[in-house]
Amino acid sequence: MDLFIAAFVLAYPLALMGTLGVESFLRAIDIHWHISDYME
Repeated sequence: MDLFIAAFVLAYPLALMGTLGVESFLRAIDIHWHISDYME
């Protein structure tokens, strides 16, 4: 699971910065952490 999260954190911002920008990146990370809280 840790490797998945690491890959997500590294790849997701690169994709978003190229398309939606930094604000969307921060919003997506916030959503990601909420999902992680529910999964644990």
